[in-house]
Amino acid sequence: CARALAAALDRPLYSLDAAALPVDEPASRDAVEAAALAACLDDAPLCIRRLDAIEADKPLRRHIVDTLAARGPALLVVTTEDPWHPADPPEGLPPAEQLTLTLPAVDGREALWRRWLPDGMPADDIGAISDAFGFAPGRIRAAAATARGLARAAGVDRPTGPDLFRAARAHATPKLGALAQAVTTRHDWGDLVLAPDRQSQLEEIISRIKHRSRVMERWGFGRKVAGTRGTSALFVGPPGTGKTMAAALIAGATRRDLYRIDLSQVVSKYIGETEKHLERVFAEAEACDAALFFDEADALFGKRGEVSDAHDRYANIEVGYLLQRLERFSGLAVLATNLRRNMDDAFLRRLDVIVEFPLPDEDARARIWASVWPDEAPIADDLDPADLARRFDLAGGHIRNIALSAAFAAAEAQSPITLHHVLAAARSEYRKLSKLVDARRFRP
Repeated sequence: CARALAAALDRPLYSLDAAALPVDEPASRDAVEAAALAACLDDAPLCIRRLDAIEADKPLRRHIVDTLAARGPALLVVTTEDPWHPADPPEGLPPAEQLTLTLPAVDGREALWRRWLPDGMPADDIGAISDAFGFAPGRIRAAAATARGLARAAGVDRPTGPDLFRAARAHATPKLGALAQAVTTRHDWGDLVLAPDRQSQLEEIISRIKHRSRVMERWGFGRKVAGTRGTSALFVGPPGTGKTMAAALIAGATRRDLYRIDLSQVVSKYIGETEKHLERVFAEAEACDAALFFDEADALFGKRGEVSDAHDRYANIEVGYLLQRLERFSGLAVLATNLRRNMDDAFLRRLDVIVEFPLPDEDARARIWASVWPDEAPIADDLDPADLARRFDLAGGHIRNIALSAAFAAAEAQSPITLHHVLAAARSEYRKLSKLVDARRFRP
């Protein structure tokens, strides 16, 4: 906008980034005065970028305002994330006209992607990238340039859909630091064994994400339905039943990065720090439309209780903040818990989909046993998935642990993976779980 104003005035634009000023205050004051003087001599607009990077009570911020008032540039543009209304403005400072700039809607983003990408790009690819990443125009232009570079490196005329998403992710990497870790998976949908009704619920989540912009923006439901454009889901079930795998598969199907929240880093004993950490997580995820995965969600989203002391009061405030922030979150949030009854009822009312992940029955266990072995693994003839499913009443995660342990034992023995290796690995897994079982199940 500042460049467009300068071009309309047929003047050069002078720009000063307040966030990049030297640490030394005298040097910062000199830089401010030099920029104001140069703009004044050329009768040119002066743009002060990111003024809110300097705290309002700092002397340097007041010095910037006084200098601008004294030099009197032809046009002053101040960019901030929050509205700027100078307290006690000095005489000579021109009256401020506030212009609020928002991120473009999905139709605007599509038009920008088309402007900076080669002609002939498939409409589906443009629509998918516009829906997935709520970029500002400058970031769209940069990501489009990266996508064109990827196409040139591959020796083709125009980027593919994966090129667009790869470029967009490169320009939208969240700065979550130690607060969250990226979750990746090598599994596919065939590895997730669920009942058809549960599978359809996961497909509903994908459908909500895929058509979010069309329904909420183009069809106008965003004006009719209170809350946010985001999608929130709760996965409930014992450990090893596929909750994390399902979250990763949904993120992959919707071309989003998935980040698991690290509760050890987010939760703080100091009042207000947990909320600050969570706000940072939500804001960074919204910036790049990443998906968030809250494992053991009842630790954060637990029920509010009666207030008997200050600790209870602040714990309830924390839960209340989470309730409001989750409702405003515009991306995908997946909550996973083993204990649904520990979740606050207010959260349950605001969830779009609740998926139960039960322990697999015998037929489901047989399918898991059949799919757990890689094609390259040497499997002996005495391994029968149906027999193993009858022997061991375990979740899919424990079955995979047994298969991996049996594979290592077979590699050590330099032999194919036999029933003997699987039974030994299963015995070890049951000990780990402290479960009692009929010894006859471990007999060949």
